[in-house]
Amino acid sequence: MTSQLEELALRLHMGAQAMRKGQTDATAAELVVGVLESIRAEAVAQRSKNRREEIRAVRAAQGLCLNCGRMKAAPGRKWCAMCLLRARAAGARRRGEIPHIRHPRPKEEAS
Repeated sequence: MTSQLEELALRLHMGAQAMRKGQTDATAAELVVGVLESIRAEAVAQRSKNRREEIRAVRAAQGLCLNCGRMKAAPGRKWCAMCLLRARAAGARRRGEIPHIRHPRPKEEAS
């Protein structure tokens, strides 16, 4: 808890300095709200990261694909054959080796 308070104090101090130098036109209340929102967003991102790592660890222990979690991983791999194939195709499209294929849009009927 102490480190969170220190982080809050540091960010508020830096914001106050920016206000004094005229580098921002935010009010003190906006500064506090912004700092609290950024700290909250970082905490949410950290929880999401921890959850993803937890899911991957469970999937790895079960021998499932770490990407989709639906199929067994390919021999000597961490992803299933279907995810590997999709990833290869996506990489080839990015490199321009195969064209991007778009689904045709349905024709609009004239009224």
